Amino acid sequence: MNIALIAHDSKKKLMQNFCIAYRGILSKNSLYATGTTGRLIEEVTNLSVHKYLAGHLGGEQQIGASIEHNEVDLVIFLNGLAIMSFELKCNAAGQSYQDAIYQYRVDRNPKTRLFMFKAGVLVNFAMDLEEVYMTTKLAGNATFFLPFNMGIGEGVNAGAGNPTYEDKYSVSYMWEDILKKDTILDLLSKFIFLETKESEDPMTGKIKKSESIIFPRYHQLDVIRQLLDNVRENGTSQNYLIQHSAGSGKTNSIAWLAHRLTSLHDSNNKVVFDNVIIITDRVVVDRQLQKAILGLEHKAGLIRVMDDKCNSTDLAIALKGNTKIVATTIQKFPYIVDSVAGLKNKKFAVIIDEAHSSTAGKDMAAVTKSLGSGEQDFSDIQDMIADEIARNGKQANVSMFAFTATPKPTTLHLFGRLNTKGQREAFHVYSMKQAIEEGFILDVLQNYTTYNTFYQINKEIEDDPRCKTIEAKRQIARFVELHDTNIAQRIEVIVEHFRTSVMTELGGMAKAMVITASRQGAVKYRQALEDYITKRGYKDIKALVAFSGKVKLPGDNETEYTEAFMNDIKKLNIDMPEIITKATENIPQMLEMVQEIVANGYGYETSKGIYFETV
Repeated sequence: MNIALIAHDSKKKLMQNFCIAYRGILSKNSLYATGTTGRLIEEVTNLSVHKYLAGHLGGEQQIGASIEHNEVDLVIFLNGLAIMSFELKCNAAGQSYQDAIYQYRVDRNPKTRLFMFKAGVLVNFAMDLEEVYMTTKLAGNATFFLPFNMGIGEGVNAGAGNPTYEDKYSVSYMWEDILKKDTILDLLSKFIFLETKESEDPMTGKIKKSESIIFPRYHQLDVIRQLLDNVRENGTSQNYLIQHSAGSGKTNSIAWLAHRLTSLHDSNNKVVFDNVIIITDRVVVDRQLQKAILGLEHKAGLIRVMDDKCNSTDLAIALKGNTKIVATTIQKFPYIVDSVAGLKNKKFAVIIDEAHSSTAGKDMAAVTKSLGSGEQDFSDIQDMIADEIARNGKQANVSMFAFTATPKPTTLHLFGRLNTKGQREAFHVYSMKQAIEEGFILDVLQNYTTYNTFYQINKEIEDDPRCKTIEAKRQIARFVELHDTNIAQRIEVIVEHFRTSVMTELGGMAKAMVITASRQGAVKYRQALEDYITKRGYKDIKALVAFSGKVKLPGDNETEYTEAFMNDIKKLNIDMPEIITKATENIPQMLEMVQEIVANGYGYETSKGIYFETV
C-alpha cells in the first residue's frame, strides 16, 4: 500500500510519535511525505520515506497529484481538524467490523478531544473488508451503530451487506466514492445536520432535550444523488417512485430531497422547480420533518407548514409567494383547486409521503387536477386518473416523488418506470428484507402462528397419549366453540399467550403487534382488547392502535374513529364512549351548558376563559 504522510508545522512532532508507535505496520508499506516531514520521520524511525518537495515549495501539490492519479492508497494528514475516524479490521486476520465496534465502545474515550460530541469527529466508521457501520456519537457501551452498506441483490429481494467482487473488496465504494473530496464536501454542506429532540421524563415531568448528529445511511445518500442526477437531466418530465421500507429513515430522506430540489439547476443553469410541496396523509404535519429541513438551512421563509389553523387561502398565498417549501396534509389540496388556477405556468416538485394512501383516493385526484393543466371534471376518480394517464401520462409542469413502503398496483402504474421486462418498478428500493436483516424492523412472520395452527398444535397434544390432555382440552375448548372469525375468542388467545409466553422477555419490556386485514379490523380488535383487559382486571397491559384517516364500522354510519382519538382516550384513562359526537356539531348546546354551570355557581369567568370544577 502507498501511504502519504502530511503534517502541518505544529503537528510534526505528533507525526513523529505516530510513526514510532506504528512503525511495524508502516514498514510493510511504501511511504511518501513532503520534504521536511519525511526527513523528521526518518530521523526517529529509520523508515524509508520517499520525500517530495517541502510543503510550501509544492510538496503538498505533488502529493495531491499522486492522489489524483490513484498512485496513493491512503493519506494520513495531521492538521488538527478531524472530521471522520476509522477502525479498520481485516477478515483474513480473524477480525471483523464487530471487533472495531467493540474497540469504539470499550477502548475509545468519548471525552477526548478527537471523539468529543460536537467538538471532535462528525462520524466514526467501523469496517472490515466486507461491511461498514457508523456512529456519530460515542457513549461507551451504549454507543449505537448504523449500517452503512450498499445491500446485496436487486430490488425487493436485496438484503443486508455488500456485493462481492472478483477484483476488489466489497467495501471499495468507501474509497472509490464516499471518501473522495467532492463527496465529503457534499456530505458536510448538504447532508450532515444537528437534530434536537424533546421528551418528557415520565417520573419528573421535566422536558429533556437530546441532540444527535444526523449522517445519512448509504441508501439515503444514494437515492438523493440518483434523483438529483435524473431530475437535472430530465427536468419535470418524470415521476419517481421511491420504495423504502419502514426503518429506512424516510423523514430525513424527504427533508434532504426537498431541500436539495429547492436549489436544483439544470444543465442550462436554470432553476428546475419554483416550489417544492410535501404532502403527508397524517392529520398533523410531521414537525420532525420541518425541524430536519430547518436543521439543514436556517433561512427565514424557507418552509411553511400548513397546519390545522391554515385554510385554502393561506396555502394559495404560500404557493404564490416566495416560500420554497410548503408542507401540508393531503386533505388541504381539494380546497385550493380554484386558488391555483393561475399557477399552471409554475413548476412544482410534489413529494408524497406514503403514496399508496394518497394516490388511491379522491384527494390525490384533486392534487393532479390542481397543479396540472387538466380541466375536465370526473364524477369517478378512477376514471379521471386513467384518463389523465391515457392523455399525456403526467402533467408537464409537475414532477412527483412518491415515497412508500408497499406500493399498490395503481401507485406503480402512476409513478413506476418500465424495466427491461416491460414491468413497472420503483426508481429506488430499500427493501423490507434488507430492513429486517439490518434490524430496523421485526419480521412479524418469524414467530407467526395462525389461529388454525394454534388449534392443531393443541389438538395434537390432546390426541397424544403421552401428554396430560385434561388441561389442553380445557384450554382449547374456549377457543373453538365459536366461529373462527369471532374476534373476542381470538383476543383471548392473543392476550393469554402474550401474558404467559411473551411479556416477560426483554426484561419485562416486550411488546407484541396484532396485524389486521383492514382499518375496520384495527378498530374492532382494539375495542375487543380493551374489553378483555378490563374484564380480566389486567393492569400491566396497554394497547395502542395505528391506522390512517377516519374509520366507520359496519352498521354505524354516524360514528367516526381516528387513531389520535382512540389513543388519547386511553392515555387519559377514559373509557371509550358508546356514542361519539363532534364538538363542532354541538356548539350551541355546549354554550348553553357552560352558561348553566356559571349560573348555578359551579363555574367562574376570568379574562382567560371560564373555569369549573369536576368531581
